[in-house]
Amino acid sequence: MRQIETRLRRVRLATLILVLASMCLAACHPEPSPAAAAQPSKSDLAQSRTGVPVAKGMTEGMAYADMRALVLADGWVPVADKKCNYNVVGAGFKPLCAEHPDLGSCSICSNLPELSACSGDAYCGMYFSKDGKRLHVVSYGDIRDWNVHGDRSQLTVSGWDAAVEPAPR
Repeated sequence: MRQIETRLRRVRLATLILVLASMCLAACHPEPSPAAAAQPSKSDLAQSRTGVPVAKGMTEGMAYADMRALVLADGWVPVADKKCNYNVVGAGFKPLCAEHPDLGSCSICSNLPELSACSGDAYCGMYFSKDGKRLHVVSYGDIRDWNVHGDRSQLTVSGWDAAVEPAPR
């Protein structure tokens, strides 16, 4: 059991590093040109740092469940990460989840298909896509509250960014 805990800590640390690196890379996108900034935005949709419009009403600090409902209603589709269980539970997820199927971390990837990874300090990364765009959302808090709406939720939106996905080669 101690080996599993050690592996989980290592995976969570690696996941945190990946999430933070992703946030840093997203922050490095150049600002839109003045001509692009002068164009009217689509209604009052929330904008990503790259200027890609996302669902109306999204705000930092809102409950993840509320943001998820807005995004899904706006036509965004969860992007499943095949390595979610590995990223969230750890390298030993198969035997651990076989032995403890009631563990919340063993079912979270199927309950929350957009989930990609969570760090050991409560940050998680999720992905959605729509019309050739990809939305990356970072949440903070107790992932078990993924479906709790409003002020009672302990899982909130820390930030997001959206970009046009590169064309397949």
